[in-house]
Amino acid sequence: MTKISINIIEKVLSNHIVQKNIRDDADMVIDTYEIYNPNHFDFRENCLYLMKSEDLPDSDAVPVSLNVVCWGIPEGFEIKKYKNINLLMVEGITPEKNINFIISIFHRYNSLEERLNSLILENASLQEIIDLATEMVEMPVNILDLNHKVLAISTEMDAPDDPIWKSLKLGYMTEYYENILNTSPTMRDIIKAKGSSIEITSSISGHHVQVSLLRSGGRPIAYFGMHKFYETRKPFDKHTLQLYEYLFRKINRNSGQYFEMKADRGLIYEEFLLNLFNRKFKDSDEIDALLVKLGFDVDSSYQMALISFRNSDIRADLYFTIMDYLEKVMPNSKCIAMDLYIYIIIPIGGDDYLSDETQKIMTEFLDLHHCLCILSPPFESFLKLHKFNPMFETVLGFIKKQGREDRLYHFYEFADLYGMKLLAEEMPTERMVHPMIQKLLDYDAEHKSDYFETFKVYLRNESSISTTSNLLHMHRNSLQYRINRIEQLLGDHFDDWKLRELLLFQMKCLEYQDIFLK
Repeated sequence: MTKISINIIEKVLSNHIVQKNIRDDADMVIDTYEIYNPNHFDFRENCLYLMKSEDLPDSDAVPVSLNVVCWGIPEGFEIKKYKNINLLMVEGITPEKNINFIISIFHRYNSLEERLNSLILENASLQEIIDLATEMVEMPVNILDLNHKVLAISTEMDAPDDPIWKSLKLGYMTEYYENILNTSPTMRDIIKAKGSSIEITSSISGHHVQVSLLRSGGRPIAYFGMHKFYETRKPFDKHTLQLYEYLFRKINRNSGQYFEMKADRGLIYEEFLLNLFNRKFKDSDEIDALLVKLGFDVDSSYQMALISFRNSDIRADLYFTIMDYLEKVMPNSKCIAMDLYIYIIIPIGGDDYLSDETQKIMTEFLDLHHCLCILSPPFESFLKLHKFNPMFETVLGFIKKQGREDRLYHFYEFADLYGMKLLAEEMPTERMVHPMIQKLLDYDAEHKSDYFETFKVYLRNESSISTTSNLLHMHRNSLQYRINRIEQLLGDHFDDWKLRELLLFQMKCLEYQDIFLK
């Protein structure tokens, strides 16, 4: 039997409701109804209780989230005392007619669910599914592919004065198609939304729409959407959203029969990667068993790659173009789109890194599609793979701060910065530097000089006056004078290589703090 909500019952009885309280967490949990017997106190969460006003129990005698329809209002009744339950108080209707209303509600939604299940079982067309969904949700709905081409759209209901709906009805690649491509929400909006569904005001029409991302095997495959056709600038009623979410879940669960998917890229891989990131595996044997199931060579070495798009509003179909291509140029690799990125596990056998030829092919492809790739260090044990995700996120921040436009990056390029980030997070104070460096910094602050920058370039170039003077565009004599002044100020000639390395490392730490922590 289908489940309905107190919100749906409220909609049907709206002309007779005089007072009500519906909790914010009310959902589709009711699958039966019962005429309340005051002598029976075994309340059930999934039951709707129908009662007379004189039988309404005290508020503290009923469980939280109970669902009640009560005809008549008791003397001295205060609705605020019943904030813990879902309660509809009705008048102007006989108990018999009220029961008939309730019976009709259950009959309607049971019938609709049976028809929907039959269509799915019979492998009916998407158009038949969408037409029934329209009848159930009482709003115009549609399904689009990832190129925004209409796969099915309501035939018995329209969204008047909505240019987006008009564009969809006229068909793919008409003169109005730019409306569809340029409207909000973007795929990024939907993926980041809770449950991959988002309610938003369309940037083109100004009307309220609800859009969800259908998935098969953990991978986005299509859009499911609903347009508001009355009071279009107001949000959807709660009962409408509840029915929409029910339909979305139903269609999504059965999406595999409507959309052809690659057999080797599925939910098992998405769960595998998520469980690795969340450290849910107990030992390497458990991981190896799944690696075999996914078609990996457990004796191989691996690299993990992350693909990030320069354009955050990229269309979904490009994700799949890139995943399909990368799996061709890197045999036996596995790709998945997750959290707006593409993650790839790449077997590299006995090699240290991907071959130069493969990297060149990848770079050309990444450049064509305006995205970047970060390659992890090679690894053999998947037990430590959870460490790569925060590494990737941090490196993306470094790349953005530095304004770099390269396409392919190796983690080792940022290993020193990442190490400094971890060090900075553990430091008890913002700056813990050598007294010599602090003395230079204090001197520069007091005298408006740049001795610290001069000294840094000098040490980095192995104390070469010639190289340092060229880099700083200073005369050799002027530079030598300044170095002498620095040595006098600090009281050391810096012949000790350990001291030089210590000072250089702390200078690098200061650079990191100045650039990446501000």
